[in-house]
Amino acid sequence: MLLIEIKKAQLRFKIQLLLMAFGLLVPMVANYCYLNRISSYGIDLGPISMSISFLFHGIALFMFQMFNVAPIARDRVFESLEEGVIVLNQQTHIVDYNQKMTSIIPALSKCSVGTSVRQIVRDNVDLLCIMKEKTVTIK
Repeated sequence: MLLIEIKKAQLRFKIQLLLMAFGLLVPMVANYCYLNRISSYGIDLGPISMSISFLFHGIALFMFQMFNVAPIARDRVFESLEEGVIVLNQQTHIVDYNQKMTSIIPALSKCSVGTSVRQIVRDNVDLLCIMKEKTVTIK
């Protein structure tokens, strides 16, 4: 899964994903070597490989702030929602939206990010009425 996501990721996340993949791969290779009697003197490489794995995951965790940014999880969850979702800031400007929302508001595009939601939905009277009923911040 990590290696599949590398193709779509930005450089910073590619490095993070590679570190995580290597961190997962090292114990598997070491275990394979031990089980097939390839390791020197029949030494169990498990503890050594886990230490190396912890180094890879530690670098991903601390240097690349692995848990602060979760672009893969965000994309998977946000884009797979059956409902249309639009994210607004306190000034009711569009911050983000998922693709399902474009079927509800066809005027949405990448250029819409940063513009007022009222400007985008001004032709959709029904949606405008719903927004006025549900929120008090729309002006």
